[in-house]
Amino acid sequence: MLNQYLFYSNRGGIPRIETESVTVGTSSVDFTVTSRRVFGNAFSGLILVKMSQVVPSGTTTTLPLTLTSASGVKNITTYDEANVTVADYKGAGIYIMYYDSNSGVLQLIG
Repeated sequence: MLNQYLFYSNRGGIPRIETESVTVGTSSVDFTVTSRRVFGNAFSGLILVKMSQVVPSGTTTTLPLTLTSASGVKNITTYDEANVTVADYKGAGIYIMYYDSNSGVLQLIG
């Protein structure tokens, strides 16, 4: 009998996407990705996000970070759905995140 509460995530491995640009707006700092591998499909699990750009110096530290793809804008959140802000961003590098396409949650881990 299959346990109805058992859920498998990341079948086939952990996908990696890479940001291609960063845009500072009046209400957010937006990182752009073109990968449809994660955001364009029903998906729930860990993803590796290679954030290749730095946020320009002088940017307001309270602005939230977002990821934009062909499927729309996703707020990058942390615990309790609080937005990750410029102040939280450690610079270019690889970040581990959890994404759930059903709820739209994109959460930075750690």
